[in-house]
Amino acid sequence: MMTSSLLLALALTGVAPVAAPQESPAPPPCVADARWLQDSPTTIGPTGEQPLTLFTAVGRGGADCSAWIVFSAVYLDAGGGLVCSGTLDLRVPHAGTVRYTALAVRPGNPYEFVRWLNGPNSASQPWTRFACRTLDGQTEAQPAEIERARTIRLHATVLPAHGGLAVAEMRLPIWGPPPAPPH
Repeated sequence: MMTSSLLLALALTGVAPVAAPQESPAPPPCVADARWLQDSPTTIGPTGEQPLTLFTAVGRGGADCSAWIVFSAVYLDAGGGLVCSGTLDLRVPHAGTVRYTALAVRPGNPYEFVRWLNGPNSASQPWTRFACRTLDGQTEAQPAEIERARTIRLHATVLPAHGGLAVAEMRLPIWGPPPAPPH
């Protein structure tokens, strides 16, 4: 608050007092939700395919909350140990408030790992490769290493443009050849 002597001095010099600009508070982040519609998929064989549907919703009181859905996965062995993990080269745009994303997953085939079934050009939508990285984060897992996996955890992450986050996890049990007996 300006004192009366400062106001008098400003008036005598002909300078009008300048109000400091008021910063409006930042809008709240977008609220996001993500859920897999399947409760517990059946065990999938090494060459099997699992259809999955992801429900996502974003919003913030009428403001734009466009978002991207990104996917990551981790292969775990019978004891829950990490075999390999990584992100997929699949980004699904989320426009509007609610979206249902239909996918097909081939857990035993990292070269044709996931396909977006209801995406643009869904009839010709290619399979997305999954470059699964070993513990060092640098090396891509070899087929023999991936064969040790007994579970895949598939994560869908919703990333709204104006902040907010939601993650859904799906556990996919897989089976393969029995482990070799110890020598």
